[in-house]
Amino acid sequence: MLVQPLGLDAVRPGDVLFFRRKGPLSYAMRAVDATVFQHVSLVIDATWIAHSGVTGMRAVRLEAVLGSALDIHVLRSNTVTDLAPVTSIACSYLERGARFAYGHVILAGAMQLARRLSDDGALRAASRGSVRAIAKVASRRAAGRRTPMTCSEFVYRCFAESSIGSGAAYLLSIADRRPTSPVGDASAHSVPALPNFVTPGDLYRSPSLELVGRLLT
Repeated sequence: MLVQPLGLDAVRPGDVLFFRRKGPLSYAMRAVDATVFQHVSLVIDATWIAHSGVTGMRAVRLEAVLGSALDIHVLRSNTVTDLAPVTSIACSYLERGARFAYGHVILAGAMQLARRLSDDGALRAASRGSVRAIAKVASRRAAGRRTPMTCSEFVYRCFAESSIGSGAAYLLSIADRRPTSPVGDASAHSVPALPNFVTPGDLYRSPSLELVGRLLT
């Protein structure tokens, strides 16, 4: 697929950046998630992006990330044009601070494997139920503390929380990634999402986002 090359001047606040990087951990994450991207961040303005990385929640200069990846794709909401509520929530998370959710990476990986199980039999249902139960326990333990988040969970929460009180337009729908889901018909097979199960692959395939192009690195 030919992806349009973009300069920094084409990036807008609220755009979502997807990163493809080198390294064994990156390869493992991409294999589990069945995508070529293993990191995602949110554009705050013409200068800054926000993301949740191994050092925690932080803002990074947009121009500084250009040499940090093999490939950077830019996706944009196709349901709303005013992304100020999304970037505002991202800034509030930055102010509060949050650590990176290593445990959520494992849980999200388990969920992806469960999603790709066959629709036949009880194994798929049992796997999903077990992972969800573990997530609920982890969420209760995190109550009252700074919310630990993965990179994709952070982006998903910024959009999801923007939809509160303003309808569901900001909410990023997540496509069902079962083997039986028709190719090219993901929007007809959206599934409920738990924030700590959302992965970069989920966001990249979201019917709520459309590919704008590839940043020139």
